Amino acid sequence: MTIGAKERRTDMGTRSKTSLPTVSGLKQYYSSIIAAKYAECHDWARTRSWVIEENIFDAARIETTSRYVSHLIKMIGTLSDEQLSLLVDGDDSEQIAMLWLGFCKAFPMMGMFAHQVIHEKYVTKDFHLGTEDLWEFFSVKSDEMPELKDIGRNTRSKLQSVVFCNLREAGYLSKDNELQTAALSRRALAYMTFQEQCFFPFQEAC
Repeated sequence: MTIGAKERRTDMGTRSKTSLPTVSGLKQYYSSIIAAKYAECHDWARTRSWVIEENIFDAARIETTSRYVSHLIKMIGTLSDEQLSLLVDGDDSEQIAMLWLGFCKAFPMMGMFAHQVIHEKYVTKDFHLGTEDLWEFFSVKSDEMPELKDIGRNTRSKLQSVVFCNLREAGYLSKDNELQTAALSRRALAYMTFQEQCFFPFQEAC
């Protein structure tokens, strides 16, 4: 399945740099379904309505479905048409790569963490990534963004869970918190910019 050459995105203009994710998991299967539906209509609002009507998550409450689809559309809505086509028709590693990319682009703080901490640790062969790395990063960034100092304990715990869950689901972090090389195909690399490649634990990217 192909998607038109013109790049289409969700409205990212209002996204705060300090916006943080609250839903764990990349949800590869559901994200692929949502991307395929968007490819049919090229309308995120219609796609969202369809997901809620069909309840593809088989959730007991409509609020849960609404929260999940909003989160996933926020992620995959940042992808270019070529990147979305990989999410629809790519193999497992390509779909996962596009979802991690969307996660980093939808939540700029996560993108900075991926680039400035995960990628940098990988290329310098410091492969251990612990929770202390996440909070050291936030401590440094809070000097630039004072609002980060207001993050409560529950939010911190949830954020930590989301970040490390997504890394492990992607296969980029082992159960022992060791960074693993991202499996990026030639197509995936070709469809990403230089900066986007730096969201991954991938030595040849930068």
